[in-house]
Amino acid sequence: MTTNEAITYLEDEVNTLEEVESYFASTDLEDCPENEECLRNTVRELEVRRMSINALLYKENDNRAENVSVWHPSDDFICSCCGIELEGWRKVIGDVSSDACAFEEFSFKYCPNCGRKLI
Repeated sequence: MTTNEAITYLEDEVNTLEEVESYFASTDLEDCPENEECLRNTVRELEVRRMSINALLYKENDNRAENVSVWHPSDDFICSCCGIELEGWRKVIGDVSSDACAFEEFSFKYCPNCGRKLI
């Protein structure tokens, strides 16, 4: 199971638990003490699921960075994590030795220095 699949699964559980919480919150708790206990347990389970989602989101975002340059991504690159600054690169298409090549703009998918995935 990927991190995104786990987050989706937990979000579905949170939605279900919120419905259960709404049900127990709308009942008269004085008439049935068991409902009060169920409400407390549901609230605890909701908190655990939400903390799990936050932990997974933190883990997912921990390996990501972004280009914080104010210029176009194919002209200038500054990594938000390691701070490396690069400018003036091009992607070579074809054979450079035979002069039968072309150049095209290129944007990084990963930081060439720290290796984090760019968002």
